[in-house]
Amino acid sequence: MKTVFYAYVENDLNLRFVNVQKVKTHLLALRGKTVEVTIAQKRNHRTLSQNAYYRGVVLPVIAEHCGYSGKAELDSLHARFAEMFLPKVGMLQIRKSTADLDTREMTNFIENIRRYAADELGVYVPSPGETVE
Repeated sequence: MKTVFYAYVENDLNLRFVNVQKVKTHLLALRGKTVEVTIAQKRNHRTLSQNAYYRGVVLPVIAEHCGYSGKAELDSLHARFAEMFLPKVGMLQIRKSTADLDTREMTNFIENIRRYAADELGVYVPSPGETVE
């Protein structure tokens, strides 16, 4: 089982863990075993508000403009935009999921869709928090 711990790298290259006790408890269970350690910069995964905006505003506005209704058609529209704007990853060239995007990648994905909607479909998708009358 993989457990992720977050730490800050000090100037002297020591790690300052966010929850030291949790790390120690986990290490106790692994005492005497060989472990695999991976170090990577922490990414901020897409936010719930980004996902809510995408699923609750972007897709419905474009779907309505195209005459689509219902969850299946929203899912089809989402799949089409993923095909158009998300990169393929890995040797099998599997399309990246929006669930795996960080906040910057999700923002870029949404902005690409908004730009496409405006340029190609002639539909305006309001910005997050924008009120349209």
